[in-house]
Amino acid sequence: MALDSNLQSALARIRQGPVEVVFDPDSADVAIFAEGPVELNFERGLEEATIDHIGLYNMFTGGDGITFDLTVPELSNDVLAYIFPDGTSLASPYVGRGFGRAAGLSMRTYAKKVQIRPWQTRGDGDLQVILHAVIPAGPPTLSQGKTEPYRWTIPFRALPDATQADGTLVAQIFAPART
Repeated sequence: MALDSNLQSALARIRQGPVEVVFDPDSADVAIFAEGPVELNFERGLEEATIDHIGLYNMFTGGDGITFDLTVPELSNDVLAYIFPDGTSLASPYVGRGFGRAAGLSMRTYAKKVQIRPWQTRGDGDLQVILHAVIPAGPPTLSQGKTEPYRWTIPFRALPDATQADGTLVAQIFAPART
């Protein structure tokens, strides 16, 4: 039985479902599917300008950023490479990733572009968030259990990218026009 054309049209406009997080979409294109939502926390770095007789007079930008936690129900070497980008690749006797570096290493060296979008709209560019320089920014957690053998929760931070235009230093947010 064929679906009514109005129903087919309505179903085509649904913008929900699994969230696809693509690391380094311009070259490696490693897609990771998030478990649950990916909540982006937009941090405005605002500095207050106060005047003696008036009080708060103005606010000036002082650096913005975005943080998010990613929960991934997958344990693979591809995922480990983004959780521990500063780790050493292990190849003998098993493939894996090392953890633990001496203090002082710049994580910006490992920053990757990240594209976040609903999986159903992966062919469209009108509903996505592109973060220009993302690094893991906190302690990752690995949980293992009887029903879910491996689940990573990783905090990430999007840093400003000075090669981008002012106003898009941290991210670009694309959304369709209202209909």
